[in-house]
Amino acid sequence: MYEAAIAELSHLDGPDLLARLVTDLFDGNIALVSSFGAESAVLLHMAASIDRSLRSLRSTPESCLQKRSLVVRK
Repeated sequence: MYEAAIAELSHLDGPDLLARLVTDLFDGNIALVSSFGAESAVLLHMAASIDRSLRSLRSTPESCLQKRSLVVRK
């Protein structure tokens, strides 16, 4: 189903790939799943630089607290 998109985007690095996925392929209809740990902070930073309205999903109270601390630091 996404073979053409994979072929077209495979040369892009993380930030450029995420930007194309958010703005072109999924046209903003995308959400991020995050643990809000150190690795997730990088992904969330990239996503926020592309579209601050992107949704992020979390599953634990600890994740909610971590997200708040990341947002406050920004």
